[in-house]
Amino acid sequence: MSNIRHFLHAHPELSGNEHDTHDYIVKYLSALNPDRLFQHIGGYGVVATFNGSEKGCNVAFRSDIDALPIQENNDLPYRSTVGNVSHKCGHDGHTAILLSVAEKISRNRPQKGDMTLVFQPEEETGYGAQKIVDSGVLDELNTDAIFGIHNLPGFPEKSIVIKYGTFAAASCGLAVNLTGRQTHAAHPENGINPGLAVAEMINFLNSINNGDLSPEKFRQATLIYTRIGEVAFGTSAGDAQIMTTLRAFSNSQMQNIVDNVINTFKEISSRHHLAFDYHFQDKFAAVENSDMVFYPMLDTAVLHLHY
Repeated sequence: MSNIRHFLHAHPELSGNEHDTHDYIVKYLSALNPDRLFQHIGGYGVVATFNGSEKGCNVAFRSDIDALPIQENNDLPYRSTVGNVSHKCGHDGHTAILLSVAEKISRNRPQKGDMTLVFQPEEETGYGAQKIVDSGVLDELNTDAIFGIHNLPGFPEKSIVIKYGTFAAASCGLAVNLTGRQTHAAHPENGINPGLAVAEMINFLNSINNGDLSPEKFRQATLIYTRIGEVAFGTSAGDAQIMTTLRAFSNSQMQNIVDNVINTFKEISSRHHLAFDYHFQDKFAAVENSDMVFYPMLDTAVLHLHY
């Protein structure tokens, strides 16, 4: 497993460009004779199924395979060989784990039911999971449940940690542009300065943070960047930009927050006679786990977290 991880760590690939990683996984799995092997799923995704002796549930396990656009500066013998690209989120480890599981399963097939292994691309951009789902391969295999694995520091070694409900919050980056009219600093009344509107918007974002950590009510707005006008003391600002990251523990609450922010910002902009436009980036849905009533035999083998 370490050798696999070290190889993948030394040869990282960015989201949407995981072609060599894809080929490495396919070659490794092919030698294990899975009952079905799907290539180029959702781009560079790979899906393999190992059938059991008897019919039963199809349980899938998923890892991610992409790296990040970060230069690796260290002296590891297996450090990244690709400039400005490296595995900094553990996806090399996740893939190594799942390939090792494939090797074990190939030698010891399930007695009942099938096991599917999903190697997902483009996790860092948030697109890969949806592409896998949209490909229809999980429906074709009649997948009953799927477990997404991720390293999780802070727990005893060899623990398997499963949490009901939300495991990871929804997150959304919102960038807002305000356009007024620049004028001379001596005559600000002749222009439309967005400064007061920006102040109102920042205050509104701060009001979103309610401090309630319950899954139903948690909401968070983090101001990450703002700019008003330009560095020119002879002018009154005529444009501005605000960027914020919004978070919630459920996808429905996330949509409520986004709608509230956009509607409020539009109202403030209109009142200050400002043109208003916006765009989203880095949008990630909440990871909302279902109750594990489907697979109760795992209860004795896992550590449950209840908040």
